Amino acid sequence: MGPEHVRENTPGKKERAEPMSLRLILFISLIFVFITTLTVPVDADESGVSSKPQQAEHVLATLGSPVITASPGQRIPLILSLRADDTWHLYWSNPGDSGMPPRIRMDLPDGVSQDGEWILPPPRHLIAGGMGTLVLDHDVILLTYLQISDSIDAEHIAISLRGEWLVCDDHMCLPGNAAMELTIPLGTSSMASSGAWHDRLQTAKERAAQTLEQQPLAHYANDTVVIPIPDAVHAAADRVIFAPSTTRIINLSTPQNMGADNGSAILTLSSAFTQPPETLQGLLVGLDAEGYPMASWELSAPLTAGE
Repeated sequence: MGPEHVRENTPGKKERAEPMSLRLILFISLIFVFITTLTVPVDADESGVSSKPQQAEHVLATLGSPVITASPGQRIPLILSLRADDTWHLYWSNPGDSGMPPRIRMDLPDGVSQDGEWILPPPRHLIAGGMGTLVLDHDVILLTYLQISDSIDAEHIAISLRGEWLVCDDHMCLPGNAAMELTIPLGTSSMASSGAWHDRLQTAKERAAQTLEQQPLAHYANDTVVIPIPDAVHAAADRVIFAPSTTRIINLSTPQNMGADNGSAILTLSSAFTQPPETLQGLLVGLDAEGYPMASWELSAPLTAGE
């Protein structure tokens, strides 16, 4: 070893600087670590990918997916979790007499497109202060899908999302918003078989509106609307509500009453229309024992005049 590699410890003499070759190796190593940090997503693990959670006005917002690695040409799920604090709620797509549904703006890279609208869970009917609303409680899971182009040329997908909402309790309402970033690696397709995002996807699918084999025939008279409850719906849920997809169709400030007519279950509602629509559009929502939604069915029932 040459003298330039020897550190002198003689009193009164300064140690020599490290040789240039060692400095160069250290510099290159630091650059490699920096580049790796930029290019390798840090939000991917065996349970999927997740953004950094954002706390905003009684709501914890997180963007994620059970996808571990996506591949070109694949259609993948994307989930926005809005977890409201106890006693606080958000609003459905038709909020009712007041409120605002979640509003989402998303920036996607070239080669990636949104495939379908955001799917909201079914709502709960809430009457308070003389107004009727359709609300979302607890862990509100919004689901959509992304379609990746076959010809995409990238190592990962970078997604930017901004959400806005109104969150309320029995005393006040507060506007909230959050911005989230999510990176999904591209490579050989891999999906988590367990974990939080896998469970949220399964919950969203279970709560998604089912298709009725046959639509019931609804009728109206004076200020009342009656919807026969299909047997498949009544077999799955003892309590059912109707969530109209648009306003000014049903008076949500009054209770919706389950009953029977000639041995068949019916739902009696108060109308809010001045001109009756041709069909009632919305969801039939099955409730659990505590009054929270557990399943839903798409309703497009012809509406005719009755006695």
